[in-house]
Amino acid sequence: MTIQMNETEFLRAKISELEEEIRQLKDDLCPPDNPFVGKLGMSMQLACLLWTLYSTPGIATNERLNIVIVRYGQRESDDGSDHSLRTKVRITHLRHILRKYGISINNVWAVGYRISDEDKAKLKQVMEI
Repeated sequence: MTIQMNETEFLRAKISELEEEIRQLKDDLCPPDNPFVGKLGMSMQLACLLWTLYSTPGIATNERLNIVIVRYGQRESDDGSDHSLRTKVRITHLRHILRKYGISINNVWAVGYRISDEDKAKLKQVMEI
C-alpha cells in the first residue's frame, strides 16, 4: 500500500510539473498581456501571430505559426489537418492591418515569415503612440 501511495504522489507531482511547463510554453507563444490585442484592436489569434513574428529573431517557421493558429483558433482541438492555409489567411489579415503603418511581413519561401528589424522598430513606435 505504501508503494502505491508513493507512486501516486510522485505521479501527481510530475503532472503538476508538466502543467506548469505547458503554461510557460503557452506564455512564450503568446503572453497573457499581449500588447497588440488592445492597441491594434486585434483578435487574440492575430495578436498572438503578430507577437510570434515580432518576438522571434530571424524567421518564424511555418510550424511555429501553425501552432499559434491551432492554439488560439476557434476550435481548441487539433484534428490533425494541415493548418498552413489557415496560417496564410491570417498572415494576409495581418499584412492588411499593418500596411497602414508601413509595416510588411516577408515570406521566406518554404520556411516561414519574418518582420525586418526596421519594421519591428516601426511596430514598436506604433505601440508607443
